Amino acid sequence: MRHPELFVLNGLSPEQAKTKIERHHAKRAQERSIRYIRSDGSEWELTIAEVLARRPDFEIAYNPNDCAEIRWGAQPDTEEYATCRRQAPAEQRARMAQYRVWFRETSRPVP
Repeated sequence: MRHPELFVLNGLSPEQAKTKIERHHAKRAQERSIRYIRSDGSEWELTIAEVLARRPDFEIAYNPNDCAEIRWGAQPDTEEYATCRRQAPAEQRARMAQYRVWFRETSRPVP
């Protein structure tokens, strides 16, 4: 949008090209998917759109004390989450929630 002169827009305005790209992206994100292995060994499939919507959940998804379902952003009380059998202690989860801002803002903690 800021530098349309750098792109071949084929007669489209920058706004039209942006809309076209966004629609294409949304369509392809629904068509493509990945699978991960849940705690019970079963596979669970997520569309790329679902993965992108879960970005905030991935900010603290590296904790090995949590089950795979939590690390993939599954929400409690869902079929996907039902196989989760391991969760980090509440104290540790609360501490990690405080660190989320570091990931969101890609900043380093103040010593």
